[in-house]
This record gives sequence, C-alpha cells and structure tokens, in this order.
Amino acid sequence: MSDHDPIAALQRYSSSPFAYSSSETRHIWTRRPFAPFSTNGIAFYVISRIPDSFSEFESYGLPNWDGEGAEPITRDTVDAARRFNSFLPRELRPADTAPGADGTIGFEWREGPPERRKFIIVEIGPGNIVRARKVAANGTKSRLAPIDVMDSERLRNLTSMLFDATAA
Repeated sequence: MSDHDPIAALQRYSSSPFAYSSSETRHIWTRRPFAPFSTNGIAFYVISRIPDSFSEFESYGLPNWDGEGAEPITRDTVDAARRFNSFLPRELRPADTAPGADGTIGFEWREGPPERRKFIIVEIGPGNIVRARKVAANGTKSRLAPIDVMDSERLRNLTSMLFDATAA
C-alpha cells in the first residue's frame, strides 16, 4: 500500500464503502463520516454521503414526522438497518421497507399466493435492537428473541434462521 495511492490511503482511514473522484479537488463520498486527512500533500474531504436504499429514512429524524406523533428515526437506527441489510443473503430478493411510527425501520418479505402467504417481518429499532418474527400461512406467529445488531454472530444466526428455507 503506497502513500502515493489515494485510494489505498483512504482505505486506511475508513472501512466503510466509498467512491472517489480523481479530479484536482479529490472529492470523496462515503457512507460514514470521518475526519479530513491528507497524504502526499493532497487534502481529502468528505463532501457528501453515497445515497442508498436507506437514505430516505434519514428524513424521518424529527419528532412527529407523520403529523400524528411519530417518534424520530435516528441516524443510529438507519445505520443499524444498513448493517442488518449487509448480513442478508445476496440471493434474497429485496425487502419492502417502511418507517415505523415508533422510530423503527421495518423490513417485510412475503412468499406464496394470498391464500398460503407466509411473511418474515423484521424491525430495526432504537438502541440497535433487531426484532424478527415469521408468520406461517396458517397465521401462526413465531417471534425470535431480540438481538443487538452489533452482535455479528447472533445476527448471522438470525438471518440464517429466517432465510435458509425462504430465500427466493
């Protein structure tokens, strides 16, 4: 890794995904903010964040965002949803996601025709808590114990339990 390579230098400072512009001003876009740095006399500054499928949830950060008393969705909750999403199997179709009035971000997967439909519902809430449940075609609900999204081992186990038999 050379100090002459700005990408390599950036990778030392940030483990999050980023994009880089090779223009004279050396613009960097990243999903996580970090302090400006320099290498070989070139200063690097984060000028914006890369938009992703969770960026819209950052606009729900104020109390009463729905006009009916909703709790704010914090940046920590949005980042926790991103982290949960990064543990999902790559072959899994994207979830329907929605903001919750209780400050959560909900993920939902539906499988099967309406008369035999099964659901997987996951809520990412304040405090990095992940709550998940399955709803069988007969309406039987099974709730899984809440976990902390920062617990990588339990998060891997949870996604495995939820999606091993339902990946589509």
